[in-house]
Amino acid sequence: MEMRRIRTIVKKTFTLTEIIVGSIILASVFGGLVASFIAVCCYINKASMRLIAANLLARDVLSRLYNEVREDTYDTGGLSIGNHNNAINITIDGSQYTGSYTVSSIQERDYRRVSIAVNYPVE
Repeated sequence: MEMRRIRTIVKKTFTLTEIIVGSIILASVFGGLVASFIAVCCYINKASMRLIAANLLARDVLSRLYNEVREDTYDTGGLSIGNHNNAINITIDGSQYTGSYTVSSIQERDYRRVSIAVNYPVE
Protein backbone atom coordinates (compact mmCIF):
# COMPACT_ATOMS: atom_id res chain seq x y z
CA MET A 1 0.00 0.00 0.00
CA GLU A 2 2.84 2.37 0.80
CA MET A 3 4.39 1.74 -2.60
CA ARG A 4 1.20 2.72 -4.39
CA ARG A 5 1.07 6.15 -2.77
CA ILE A 6 4.63 6.92 -3.75
CA ARG A 7 3.98 6.00 -7.37
CA THR A 8 0.83 8.13 -7.43
CA ILE A 9 2.72 11.14 -6.05
CA VAL A 10 5.54 10.70 -8.54
CA LYS A 11 3.11 10.57 -11.46
CA LYS A 12 1.52 13.93 -10.51
CA THR A 13 4.74 15.97 -10.78
CA PHE A 14 6.51 17.38 -13.87
CA THR A 15 9.83 16.00 -15.02
CA LEU A 16 12.84 18.23 -15.51
CA THR A 17 12.59 17.80 -19.28
CA GLU A 18 8.98 19.02 -19.31
CA ILE A 19 9.88 22.07 -17.25
CA ILE A 20 12.80 22.96 -19.56
CA VAL A 21 10.71 22.52 -22.73
CA GLY A 22 7.88 24.60 -21.23
CA SER A 23 10.33 27.35 -20.23
CA ILE A 24 11.83 27.44 -23.73
CA ILE A 25 8.39 27.73 -25.33
CA LEU A 26 7.35 30.47 -22.90
CA ALA A 27 10.60 32.38 -23.45
CA SER A 28 10.13 32.15 -27.24
CA VAL A 29 6.60 33.54 -27.04
CA PHE A 30 7.61 36.42 -24.77
CA GLY A 31 10.69 37.12 -26.88
CA GLY A 32 8.53 37.39 -29.98
CA LEU A 33 6.10 39.72 -28.24
CA VAL A 34 8.92 41.98 -27.01
CA ALA A 35 10.51 42.06 -30.48
CA SER A 36 7.16 43.00 -32.06
CA PHE A 37 6.62 45.74 -29.50
CA ILE A 38 10.05 47.23 -30.15
CA ALA A 39 9.55 47.12 -33.94
CA VAL A 40 6.15 48.82 -33.68
CA CYS A 41 7.55 51.52 -31.40
CA CYS A 42 10.35 52.27 -33.90
CA TYR A 43 7.88 52.43 -36.79
CA ILE A 44 5.54 54.75 -34.86
CA ASN A 45 8.43 57.08 -34.01
CA LYS A 46 9.51 57.30 -37.66
CA ALA A 47 5.95 57.85 -38.88
CA SER A 48 5.39 60.50 -36.23
CA MET A 49 8.53 62.38 -37.28
CA ARG A 50 7.42 62.31 -40.94
CA LEU A 51 3.98 63.63 -40.05
CA ILE A 52 5.43 66.39 -37.88
CA ALA A 53 7.73 67.45 -40.73
CA ALA A 54 4.84 67.43 -43.22
CA ASN A 55 2.69 69.46 -40.84
CA LEU A 56 5.45 72.04 -40.35
CA LEU A 57 5.95 72.31 -44.12
CA ALA A 58 2.23 72.87 -44.67
CA ARG A 59 2.19 75.54 -41.97
CA ASP A 60 5.17 77.19 -43.63
CA VAL A 61 3.28 77.38 -46.93
CA LEU A 62 0.26 78.84 -45.15
CA SER A 63 2.35 81.46 -43.38
CA ARG A 64 3.90 82.52 -46.72
CA LEU A 65 0.43 82.75 -48.24
CA TYR A 66 -0.80 84.75 -45.26
CA ASN A 67 1.65 87.49 -46.22
CA GLU A 68 0.10 87.57 -49.72
CA VAL A 69 -3.44 88.27 -48.56
CA ARG A 70 -4.06 91.44 -50.51
CA GLU A 71 -7.00 92.04 -52.76
CA ASP A 72 -4.87 93.68 -55.45
CA THR A 73 -2.73 90.51 -55.89
CA TYR A 74 -5.50 87.90 -55.67
CA ASP A 75 -5.34 87.13 -59.38
CA THR A 76 -1.56 87.29 -59.86
CA GLY A 77 0.06 86.19 -56.60
CA GLY A 78 0.25 82.94 -54.70
CA LEU A 79 -3.46 83.08 -53.95
CA SER A 80 -4.56 83.03 -57.59
CA ILE A 81 -7.20 80.37 -58.24
CA GLY A 82 -5.85 77.05 -59.48
CA ASN A 83 -3.17 74.47 -58.76
CA HIS A 84 0.25 75.60 -57.59
CA ASN A 85 2.53 72.64 -58.17
CA ASN A 86 6.00 72.26 -56.64
CA ALA A 87 5.24 74.74 -53.86
CA ILE A 88 7.09 72.44 -51.48
CA ASN A 89 10.36 70.84 -52.50
CA ILE A 90 12.74 70.32 -49.61
CA THR A 91 15.03 67.64 -48.21
CA ILE A 92 15.05 67.05 -44.46
CA ASP A 93 17.47 64.49 -42.99
CA GLY A 94 17.89 62.84 -46.38
CA SER A 95 14.13 62.53 -47.02
CA GLN A 96 12.59 64.41 -49.95
CA TYR A 97 9.33 66.24 -49.22
CA THR A 98 7.29 67.60 -52.10
CA GLY A 99 3.91 69.18 -52.27
CA SER A 100 1.48 71.49 -53.92
CA TYR A 101 -1.53 73.53 -53.01
CA THR A 102 -4.81 74.37 -54.65
CA VAL A 103 -6.64 77.67 -54.28
CA SER A 104 -10.36 77.83 -54.88
CA SER A 105 -12.90 80.54 -54.37
CA ILE A 106 -15.84 80.22 -52.00
CA GLN A 107 -19.18 80.93 -53.62
CA GLU A 108 -20.95 84.18 -52.73
CA ARG A 109 -17.93 85.40 -50.78
CA ASP A 110 -14.62 86.98 -51.63
CA TYR A 111 -12.66 84.33 -49.72
CA ARG A 112 -10.12 81.84 -50.94
CA ARG A 113 -9.84 78.23 -49.77
CA VAL A 114 -6.34 76.71 -49.76
CA SER A 115 -5.86 72.93 -49.78
CA ILE A 116 -2.28 71.73 -49.24
CA ALA A 117 -0.95 68.27 -50.14
CA VAL A 118 2.44 67.27 -48.75
CA ASN A 119 4.08 64.10 -50.09
CA TYR A 120 6.61 62.43 -47.86
CA PRO A 121 8.67 59.26 -48.32
CA VAL A 122 7.42 55.98 -46.96
CA GLU A 123 10.16 53.67 -45.74
